[in-house]
Amino acid sequence: MEIDFSKECIVLEYKKGEYVVYNGFEICQIGDIVMKSFDGINEKEYYTLIPNEEKSTYYIPADKMTENVRPVLTKEQFLKLIDSLPDTESKWISEKNDRKHDFSEAFKSGDYSRIIPFMNGVYHEKHNREMKGKQLFSYDKKYLENAKKLLHSEISFVFNIKIEDAENFIKERLKKS
Repeated sequence: MEIDFSKECIVLEYKKGEYVVYNGFEICQIGDIVMKSFDGINEKEYYTLIPNEEKSTYYIPADKMTENVRPVLTKEQFLKLIDSLPDTESKWISEKNDRKHDFSEAFKSGDYSRIIPFMNGVYHEKHNREMKGKQLFSYDKKYLENAKKLLHSEISFVFNIKIEDAENFIKERLKKS
């Protein structure tokens, strides 16, 4: 079963105060829409994004918002995503550079229908390597941790739970289905 949440998340206009996922890794609130000239010559329209966890501001060109930003998933979308986990295929690419590239692209997209198959693939590879007395490669471990961080932080944000409770939230939901 394949669920493409990216198609459900295309937004042409964002509003101040809305929450979004920036570059597939960070939840931000949209601040003001401003005119800025970062090159000192051309003034452009930018959205300001204020990360939830940091005290900084990102300036995203208005014409690049659909490439870099997606709305935070709704509760209904997350429940649908969690319910589909048992049917989600694994994706593993043996060639490490191709795997790094593809996982990085999937992660940057923020599209869980692309990320979760990689997560499943890494889990399976971790298990296979442990059976042989080996550890997972550090870059695979890093990608898995980053993907889990995004998933857990977005779930904790949407369901208003602690980030450390997100994994149990998923497990409990899976027990019910």
